[in-house]
Amino acid sequence: MVLAFKVNEVKNLNDFVYTLEKDLTLNVPKKDSDYKDFDSGNYDGKSALYKDSEFTEILYYYRTKINEGSNYTYLLRFIVPSSRYHSEIDAEIRKLADNFSPDV
Repeated sequence: MVLAFKVNEVKNLNDFVYTLEKDLTLNVPKKDSDYKDFDSGNYDGKSALYKDSEFTEILYYYRTKINEGSNYTYLLRFIVPSSRYHSEIDAEIRKLADNFSPDV
């Protein structure tokens, strides 16, 4: 799943993460790992592992950091049944996420 939001200013990444984690319509499970931060120049973000008895999810939060005009925030969400989640699936997900590049 990819969610994209257009914002005028650079969005506070921690506020964005908090808002989406608490959004009841997204039904995000409990966080099961520390956040991993990354920075790629014009955008940065963080990711974390979430899980419950039914699903394991890896969520990536991105924000663009363009000083003027249009900025974006993105949620990249991967959901796997917990019974099928293992290191190979994790590696595939991370490879897909590594190829995601916010249009900046």
